[in-house]
Amino acid sequence: MILVGECVGMVVLGYDCRIGVRVDDMIDDRKGVKRGGSDRFIVTEMRFMSYDVWKEERMKNAGGIMEERGGDGLKVEGGKDVVYRI
Repeated sequence: MILVGECVGMVVLGYDCRIGVRVDDMIDDRKGVKRGGSDRFIVTEMRFMSYDVWKEERMKNAGGIMEERGGDGLKVEGGKDVVYRI
């Protein structure tokens, strides 16, 4: 299993902190990981505040990550208190 986390913003994209990472950044980085490890189970982190929005926006964010080139799983922070949002 490989986790694509929002820290990719600082490590790969050169951001000062993780808050600037966009959902599209996560999708693009997961695509790259998938190309390099296509036989691995890849979990993509729902970036900060991407699941703390209106239901329609949450579903768009989660769906975008899962649909674009084969997402295998999503990670959210907050456990059972936030999992119902997805």
